[in-house]
Amino acid sequence: MIRRLMSLALLVAFGCSADDMVSEADIPPDAPPLSRFDGEWFSEDFAYRIEIVGRLGTVTFSNSGRNPVGELILVIQSEEGAEFTGLQVFSDGNVREVLGRLSGPDTLQMSGGGSTWELTRVRLPEGTVVLSPDDIPEDAPPLSLFDGEWLDETTGYAVEIVGRLGTTTFSNSDATPEGELALVILGEDGTQFTGRQLFADGLVREVLGRLVDFDTLRLTGGPGSVDLRRIGNARGEGMLSADDIPDGAPAIDRFDGEWLAEDAGYALEISGRLGTITFTNSDATPIGALALVILSEDGTQFTGRQLYADGVVRDVLGRLVDLDTMRLTGGGDTLDLLRISNAAPVADAGANAPVEVGRVGTLDATESTDADVDDELSFVWTQVLGEEVMLSSTTDAVATFVAPATPQLLGFRVTVTDLAGATDEAEVRVTVTPAIR
Repeated sequence: MIRRLMSLALLVAFGCSADDMVSEADIPPDAPPLSRFDGEWFSEDFAYRIEIVGRLGTVTFSNSGRNPVGELILVIQSEEGAEFTGLQVFSDGNVREVLGRLSGPDTLQMSGGGSTWELTRVRLPEGTVVLSPDDIPEDAPPLSLFDGEWLDETTGYAVEIVGRLGTTTFSNSDATPEGELALVILGEDGTQFTGRQLFADGLVREVLGRLVDFDTLRLTGGPGSVDLRRIGNARGEGMLSADDIPDGAPAIDRFDGEWLAEDAGYALEISGRLGTITFTNSDATPIGALALVILSEDGTQFTGRQLYADGVVRDVLGRLVDLDTMRLTGGGDTLDLLRISNAAPVADAGANAPVEVGRVGTLDATESTDADVDDELSFVWTQVLGEEVMLSSTTDAVATFVAPATPQLLGFRVTVTDLAGATDEAEVRVTVTPAIR
């Protein structure tokens, strides 16, 4: 009581003029709509309640005859983020400038008239406890990164997120029954989002969500932070499809081959952008099942989606560590896959071409290819027809020689070998022609 009387005395000492009033006319004409501070707020220090709707606050429980219930005592004139400035009628009847700041979703720190005090939100305004898809900004892009069913093991509720909406699938409160819209995602930045959530006490509060990893979603808002664990994919998202590949995606073959995950005990064969199971470790990934879709690629890396042994589809990042090792990162784990099949090279000895006697001829096998990205090819040239000539190199892709002094037909064979030992051969004919005089 002594503390309260001292505080009230300070309010009087710093007053302006007695019996002042505030009104909507105090709001600047260009002030935008405002709802961030909406709710009924209680001051334990001064034993009063005020309900803020938009920029106006009216008394719902009074500590002074000068401020009866229903009286307008607060006008918010400007705001920046979680703070506002405005005018308030104090219990002594004087109007003073005040500063308000949200120090938490339900805590409003007030200062003015030489004093500071704290307001606690005890109720949101009528009509705001129900979330709606209409809360989503009109220009918000489609979103799927947070899709799935998430369980809060601490409080015992689960929510299924599809796009920007989350509905309760297991309830721990009459205020959040199963099927109730409980989360609306308003904005996102990478693995984080901001939104509004219906809590077990029936209050809607602002929340921040962040993917700690692929299967852990941390929500911060209301009473604190809580980690939710992914327990399943969103309905209809448990299977992959070739239709997931973006329109216009180019054909690729650099990741082609059969790959074995020795640690996890499964194998899959990648052809183009699709990977199917060839050896399984789970009923959720039977042989022949589509288990990987490559969505985008950049050099030796790709991003995509993979069906895991627990039946959950997760985002993955793939990278060729070397010719025969692919590193997959996703679901909080990193796994190395070993190539167990190899694409053989395709030899190309170049086009048949004439060369004059005594002139320099060229053999060129640089058009030889191998579907395995970054596979190193080795070359061996041998002469198979005609008068023997000396090659500048028998192990380079390009070799030169001096044509014999008499017209004839020469033949050469190139053998191309990749790092896995697979080979291919091609031959070329060179016609030695008389000198042109």
